[in-house]
Amino acid sequence: MAVYKARQIAAIEEAVMTGRRALKAAQNDDPRVFAHAYVAAGGVQIPGQPAAKDAAQALGRALLESLARNTAPAQENELLRFEWERVQQETEWVRQARDERVVGFRLVLSPAAERDMACAAISKQDHGYGRNLFPRLSIVVLPPQALGSRFVPVSVDEVEC
Repeated sequence: MAVYKARQIAAIEEAVMTGRRALKAAQNDDPRVFAHAYVAAGGVQIPGQPAAKDAAQALGRALLESLARNTAPAQENELLRFEWERVQQETEWVRQARDERVVGFRLVLSPAAERDMACAAISKQDHGYGRNLFPRLSIVVLPPQALGSRFVPVSVDEVEC
């Protein structure tokens, strides 16, 4: 599977921020709120194909339809499943980050993602709290190969000084 180009990562980061703002403004944890803002801001991208706007828009529509039905996408549609997971995780990230004791999030890679070089490189990053721990206000754009990976909140008590 292809990886995102730099400008695609920037677009995803901006759309994630837009989605997080929408959740905060709505004062709820409905993934559909995040998804509508994220899709409208151009966050859904086809990895490695920044010019594939029609395909990205179709994927965005499929994502919104899946969320409206509250049904996870079929196993064979990995890119749709990956975007669905992103929406769920970002919504949970915002919810967990409201707790002042949460200082960041640890990335737990899926078994397949552990074997991927791009995913492994992300999991080795250190942002000041320790390896593989991302500050609570970070936006982490995972490659599609990270399907099945997740972020878990880390409280101030769990961080070693």
